[in-house]
Amino acid sequence: MVITVIFPWSGSKNAVSTLTLKTHTSEETTNSRGKPWSARSFPEIFKKYDYRAIIEDDRVLLDWLTHLITYGVALIENSGVELGTIKILARRVAFLRRTQYGETFYVEAKEGATNSAYKAAALQLHVDLPYNRYMPEILFLHCILQSKQKEGGESHLTDCLHVGQEMKASHPKMYDILRSVEVDWSDIGEDSGYEFHAIHREPVVCENKDGEIRRVNFSQPQRDNHFNIPAEDVDSWYEAWSLFVQQVHNSENRALFRLTEGDILVFDNTRLVHGRTAFNDSRILEGGYMDWDLAHSRMRILRKQLHVE
Repeated sequence: MVITVIFPWSGSKNAVSTLTLKTHTSEETTNSRGKPWSARSFPEIFKKYDYRAIIEDDRVLLDWLTHLITYGVALIENSGVELGTIKILARRVAFLRRTQYGETFYVEAKEGATNSAYKAAALQLHVDLPYNRYMPEILFLHCILQSKQKEGGESHLTDCLHVGQEMKASHPKMYDILRSVEVDWSDIGEDSGYEFHAIHREPVVCENKDGEIRRVNFSQPQRDNHFNIPAEDVDSWYEAWSLFVQQVHNSENRALFRLTEGDILVFDNTRLVHGRTAFNDSRILEGGYMDWDLAHSRMRILRKQLHVE
């Protein structure tokens, strides 16, 4: 649809498509995200897509990306169990982001592992790589092999956008502490022959200029033992942190489900915390990261090509 814009100060006219106007709204240009969800609403928003449909149909690809931005999570089914599948999926959007763990990485139990993700024990809720100033944003987890136990290896997700908004409304002073007090996040290690020593300092909850949550830092193993704040502020911070931890793990907020081999779970690593229950046999996931800038870019191109307003 095309509308005519008249500029009264000059008397000139210009024809502009509504798609162009929509593309340049403040919501679009700021990449505003999301509708929060709880455990109760999770079954309704946990949309499932067919892998082949995303690969072959641009409209399905656009719908998937739109849903991912809105709710922070979506599931892709029937992708098979071949390693490297997430690279093919990523190329439908752009490309994966390389980190110290490589272009992709494998989440499986390893003897002598120091990283909690590489153990068979329960993996507590967390975000990946909070110790990076430029934290990975979109996380892909492809289930290659699932535990054969009736119970074990289930995935957990909590929407921190929902938790943060609820806490801001009910406990504004505690929320403000988590928003304003900077915390040290760190990780030291070696992976695939590459040594790293990463440190970043930022609050648990980070907001944009409009007061909206743009990033959450949450990973107990990566919270540094150095906490450089005034001694008189320590108790109040731990009180606020304790409340946030409780709400993140609250069954009313935390979704529990089980991946099937061939599933690809995709979610916003800056918004959702994830974890899993313990297992006693084998379980293998292949993971990878992508930036939101690439997803938004691809969506703009798709909207133009498909004439979607």
